Amino acid sequence: MTSMRERPADAEIDAWVAAVRPHVVAHVGVRRWWRRLARPSVALGVAGMVAAGGIAYAAVEQTRTGGPLPEIRSGSSVVEIGEPEPGDRFLNISVTYRCKKGETISVRDDTHELMSGHCREDTGEAGLVSRGVSGSRPADEIHGTRLAVVSDISREYRVDATWGPRQSMPLAQALPEVGPDGTATWDAPRYPVNTYGLTVGDGISVNTPESAWPDLIRTTYEGKVAYFRKQDMRGEVAGTPEEAVRQMQERKDRGLDVDGKLYQFVYAADGRTRLGKVLVGSHS
Repeated sequence: MTSMRERPADAEIDAWVAAVRPHVVAHVGVRRWWRRLARPSVALGVAGMVAAGGIAYAAVEQTRTGGPLPEIRSGSSVVEIGEPEPGDRFLNISVTYRCKKGETISVRDDTHELMSGHCREDTGEAGLVSRGVSGSRPADEIHGTRLAVVSDISREYRVDATWGPRQSMPLAQALPEVGPDGTATWDAPRYPVNTYGLTVGDGISVNTPESAWPDLIRTTYEGKVAYFRKQDMRGEVAGTPEEAVRQMQERKDRGLDVDGKLYQFVYAADGRTRLGKVLVGSHS
């Protein structure tokens, strides 16, 4: 999969955005092919279910941070997406942002608009509201190797754009809280490393992006230490009704969706030995 790469120079961004801006303004708020972004209840349930202290776990004398932190952008910008790899059939995009009433954001490739958002409300602290939009486009409909983000949003936003074999929605986590200086910054904790070389944490902070989550998230199972695995908690949102049905059936086949109750497997400290499953949420 192709990841978002380093931000180009400001002069290049300004020149390219200026070229596409006339095409963007006419379309912002018109097309609504995207869907609202919502994190599944499975992921939401993690922070409330992990054990809070009192249980020790084996760790060697070292710590390690997680992966690279997402880039938080402001104003208009350019996102490099590169070329799809063999087997990649869709470009999956999501944007999360805070905005005030009347502010807009739009994402384009070299020829046309791919998605847009329009802040119609004026509520929340300092008139700001949090929003997210996401969607997928077939690879053969994407022109060029970069996206232009044209934004008059007064605060920061985050863009995730990845190639993939399926039509799905990247789970762009909500932006981190705003610090004393008025800017949003991610938290990248250093985690203990256990005897199996895996990082271990006691929970997930709202300011910690998925890339910086620990390999194992501690909880309890039948009164003993157990762990959620990061890769299991970083799910995806289906991009089509067909994909949603496939995901639901897969969870049912694995015994993780039983009569509307959602479960998640827990493991031993090696991250491979499955101990059982615990209830993490439900759906109607």
